[in-house]
Amino acid sequence: MPTLRLWGQINILSFRKQVELIERCAREQGFNTAVVDIGTKVSPFRNHIEKQILFIVAMPHLLLWAFKMGWKAYADATVVYATCEGKPKVNQHIINLIKDLRFIGVSRFAADRLADVGCRVIGWVPHALDPLEVEKVENETIDKGDGFTVGYVGSPIPRKGLGLLNEAAKIVYEKGYKDIKFKIWTQRWGDCLLPSGPNISIIENFGKAEHIDVMRFYRSLDLYVQPSLAEGFGIPIIEAMSVGVPVVSSNAGPMGELNHQERGYLVKATNLRLEDHGLGQDFYCYYYNPKDMASMIIEAYENPGELSKKAERAKEFAKNFYYNNVYPQLIRMI
Repeated sequence: MPTLRLWGQINILSFRKQVELIERCAREQGFNTAVVDIGTKVSPFRNHIEKQILFIVAMPHLLLWAFKMGWKAYADATVVYATCEGKPKVNQHIINLIKDLRFIGVSRFAADRLADVGCRVIGWVPHALDPLEVEKVENETIDKGDGFTVGYVGSPIPRKGLGLLNEAAKIVYEKGYKDIKFKIWTQRWGDCLLPSGPNISIIENFGKAEHIDVMRFYRSLDLYVQPSLAEGFGIPIIEAMSVGVPVVSSNAGPMGELNHQERGYLVKATNLRLEDHGLGQDFYCYYYNPKDMASMIIEAYENPGELSKKAERAKEFAKNFYYNNVYPQLIRMI
């Protein structure tokens, strides 16, 4: 059987799950598989294989690493499966080096941003869901508690938009909707401020729990909010949808590719800014008015019948992202 080597930043929780699903799909497709963290040294020629996927964030230093690992000495065929949230800060030298690499974006948005800087993009394949996890969580009894719970899962870094979410939560409270509670599952990170307020609770073990526990958290919610200014894909959006939880998000970037007014709640982006957050790319940050986000949350709360209909549509839509529907395409593109 041919061997497929899958490189990934497996220290990142969301990446680790996607690596697991790609590997599972490859085994089902008849490959021997080898998962390797990008920090591992592999010898050319001696560790030569038939196919490999380099799963990375499109930062300049990782693009240079991809150039090296894409040599024929490492594998007969290589694709770079890349997430990109804006414009990588690559110079002409880097572009010249990687021009022959084949790139696959994790979203249409990511593919377009990679092409903007001269990458040879051959298509895009979305991130995927684990139907076994979805089924397991769906069959569990999970106490949602009293009131109406809006949740978030992710980092507190600025481009995730927690500042705007904090403002939206404050507006909801000041309008008298004391029954709407916000649960923020995140972590302490440098000097990033975490949301605070009488209707906000913080869970600080993001990145430490098992992925199945993240799925259980989604299931415990009435509504999920993705306040991000920038994303490469937005995996929590479809994860929440898969267990029947509608999503509030911006209508811009990859968020707008996944969410829709038929199955969720869209907040109109009013301003696009390219921002340098010190990570090797100018992020495409789509700003919106937190009053609009608060209005969407209140609309979901006040219209439980419509919320229920959106939940069913969201769950059905998410089935398109089961790994066995998605990742065979990625493997065929190597």
